[in-house]
Amino acid sequence: MGLRPNTVNIDGGPNFKAESVIAYELGYRVQPVSSVSLSLAMFYNKYYDLYSVEALPGTSTYQTQNGTEGYSDGVELSGTYQILPTWRLRGGYTYFFKKLENKPGHVYDFSALGNDPNHVFLLQSMVDLPANFQFDITVHFSGKRPDPYTSDYFTFDSRLAWTYKYLEVSVTGQNLWQAEHIELGKQPQIPRGVYAKLTCRL
Repeated sequence: MGLRPNTVNIDGGPNFKAESVIAYELGYRVQPVSSVSLSLAMFYNKYYDLYSVEALPGTSTYQTQNGTEGYSDGVELSGTYQILPTWRLRGGYTYFFKKLENKPGHVYDFSALGNDPNHVFLLQSMVDLPANFQFDITVHFSGKRPDPYTSDYFTFDSRLAWTYKYLEVSVTGQNLWQAEHIELGKQPQIPRGVYAKLTCRL
């Protein structure tokens, strides 16, 4: 982003308006056989009056303004597959493209607002085991992000649970592929973790 002052004063921007978006979506859902369902959605979003921070002429003060506009589009594909009565797969893929730019008369670059990846993939396996046990695995891939640059990453979570009437005891492992991974910038932030949970549903 173009705004990198070391020491600034920022006021609230008395003329700041609510950000707005007009969203268009077209989708289709089909179930070719009883065990398979597929969904496809295409979308286009037009953004108006997005956030920016602008220098007030002749001062060291910066002010919140509506200096950014643009659009995004993409496609989402998702589906489920009931392999067995006790085993179900669920997955999805999203392609997302976004282009933001300065409105006329605004000079500070906020085109990286959101810092979204172009590609996201998810696959989840859910199995009902004997004796009221459940075992789930979720695989997740996120593509690289532009600013600050963040490399793509792959990870997976797993969950083992036992249920009895109103009680559920579960153990979940998160981000198990590596000890830690990066989700923003260059420094690892998301560690591998394991936790247990007791749930009572009345």
